Amino acid sequence: MRFCAGPALAGIEQAGWLPVWQVRLLEAARDAGAGLDDLEKTAAAVCQTHKLDGFPRSRTGLQRLVA
Repeated sequence: MRFCAGPALAGIEQAGWLPVWQVRLLEAARDAGAGLDDLEKTAAAVCQTHKLDGFPRSRTGLQRLVA
């Protein structure tokens, strides 16, 4: 059985629970987490640049604006 992941985990396939596969999965998860941290910092900088400091950034906060 093989599972192929999306772009963030590209190249990782499950052909067996081998230590190499586990290491690659953990590295991809760490890299994805770092990417999300960078995205959060960039979003904060964009909001500050465009004077949107009070603008909600959470999904719930954005949904309240539409409601």
